[in-house]
Amino acid sequence: MLYGENISEAAIRLGTASRIFYMAGKIPLRLDIEPIKKNPDYFIRRYIQYAEEELCSKTIV
Repeated sequence: MLYGENISEAAIRLGTASRIFYMAGKIPLRLDIEPIKKNPDYFIRRYIQYAEEELCSKTIV
């Protein structure tokens, strides 16, 4: 893809979902992780939900 060409919505959504998963791994390094240790299922489900919503076109591009 050359600079200035239109990027497809699917490519935008895939990139956003990839960044969500990337950030899910980085956030515990910067925040107090005690709440995550106590309830890891909630943390994991929340980020999977964000990525699913992005990939299923439930968010606005």
